[in-house]
Amino acid sequence: MYAGKIRFRSESTQSIEAIATYRRSVADKLDSGGSVPLTAGEETTTLEIPPRPTFEVKAERETDSHGGNAEQSLESRSSWTRIETPAARAAAYRSRRRYRPPTALLETLQAGLFVC
Repeated sequence: MYAGKIRFRSESTQSIEAIATYRRSVADKLDSGGSVPLTAGEETTTLEIPPRPTFEVKAERETDSHGGNAEQSLESRSSWTRIETPAARAAAYRSRRRYRPPTALLETLQAGLFVC
């Protein structure tokens, strides 16, 4: 297990159309090379996504302590181990340039199930 540091976090209520548009833009950025810039207000960071991250989708329903109000969520997550050596980074970059995601992953991204 790794010690975590949150590099970016954004949460807001948005229309379903705005969420779909955002997810499509992330999918387009992944398809064009794996570099994903994230911006919220003045906060900005860019992630370099490797060609084969682990992809997880989770649907959840949580109720309050009295069994009443239920919050539902659809979460998706991509995770990977950061490559630290220059030679390993160069090899990962070369493989990313040649790699195209499998059809199932592209369909999942196009369906809007990817959240960054």
